[in-house]
Amino acid sequence: MNRSKYATTIISHSSLIDLNIEYSQPLKRGRDIFGSVVPYGQLWRTGANGCATIFTSQDLRFASGTLPRGKYALYTVPRPES
Repeated sequence: MNRSKYATTIISHSSLIDLNIEYSQPLKRGRDIFGSVVPYGQLWRTGANGCATIFTSQDLRFASGTLPRGKYALYTVPRPES
């Protein structure tokens, strides 16, 4: 199976910021993913075949705070309600 066709890279370049997101889509194949393959309440590396990553060339400001520029791996903790 060619897993690379399920990988996505989103690249945005502007005069203000470069933003790259790399993500590999998990294949469900009829399985219950959350609560089964990915247990509830446990840290999960978001994405298949490796962790999803985001790179930003500038600090990102949100209402809750600032994410300094750099490259980050994305992790989540799935819950039954979210």
